[in-house]
Order: sequence, then C-alpha cells, then structure tokens
Amino acid sequence: MIEHLVLNEAQLACLASPACNEIVQALRLMKTASATDLARVVEKTPATVHYHLKCLLKVEMVEIESSRATLRRPEAVFALVAKRFSLPNPATDPSVSELASRAVLAGIRQVMRGFSKLASKSGVQRHVIRSHCRLSPEDTKTLMQMISEASDFASSRQDPKGEVVHWSSVLYSEPKQTD
Repeated sequence: MIEHLVLNEAQLACLASPACNEIVQALRLMKTASATDLARVVEKTPATVHYHLKCLLKVEMVEIESSRATLRRPEAVFALVAKRFSLPNPATDPSVSELASRAVLAGIRQVMRGFSKLASKSGVQRHVIRSHCRLSPEDTKTLMQMISEASDFASSRQDPKGEVVHWSSVLYSEPKQTD
C-alpha cells in the first residue's frame, strides 16, 4: 500500500458514483474485505458491490490483496491501494475540477444520509463543527496539516470493538475579493 495518491480523472469519475464512494469509505474502515463483507456493511447486494469493485480495480484505487476459500469458489479480498487520497490541484489540471466537485459531493451526500439515519436515535453522539473564517495562507496550511494529523491519529487507533465514528472534512478557500 502506498502512502498517498493524488486522484486522476478516471478515479474521480469513479468516486463521483455514490456507491463507489461508499465502498471506498467502508474499505478504508475495514482495511481488507471481500465483496460479501462489504455488501453487509454498505447494505447492498454482493453483485452490486462486486460491480463497483471492478470499477475501482480498473482505475487502480483498490487491489486484490488475497484470496480465501469459500464453500463454492475462492473469494477475492480487496484493499485500498493508498492510505490517503487527495484531490488534484484544479489550477494545474482544470479538466478535473467538475469531477472533483462531483466526487466530493457524493461523499458529502453519503455523510448526510448517515447523519439523517441516526439523527432520531437516542444514545448517538452527534457533533457538527462548522467554521467560516479568514486565515492567512500559512494558517490555512497549518489547519490542513492539523486535520491531516487528526485523520492519521484516528486511522492509527482503530479498535475493532470501538465505536464507529464518521468524520468528514471539506475545506475550501474562496478567491480574495478585490474592491
């Protein structure tokens, strides 16, 4: 597994699919899983999950890590190819800007569905953190580094018996307005 992968156009198009996006997020949490394992988590049929895994394989976002025996035939076990994925810089590659937006929005919709599903249940901790601020370029970079470190912390502290925590961060900066 590589440390970091900047997504290309084909990978962004794949992540713009809500189902692929959900499978990537589930696989990130599970580390390795078969189509059947993932189907249970994302509440889709194994055939649907397998279809989307083939798309993710084709664009090299997942890989077959191993194979395991089942009663019928061997079952592929999948893993992500990178620990972290990031969006390409639209300034250096403007063609990916629309795809990047679609991929991010697919992820946000997934978070909203999960939040809505649990919003009415008692005993569920919910924290919404929203901020609108003006930061210097240096402070923006520091904030992004801190969020990245928090993500690394959470990833390194995985506990199979722990609580499932869903966390999404979307940071964007608006162009400076001139008077």
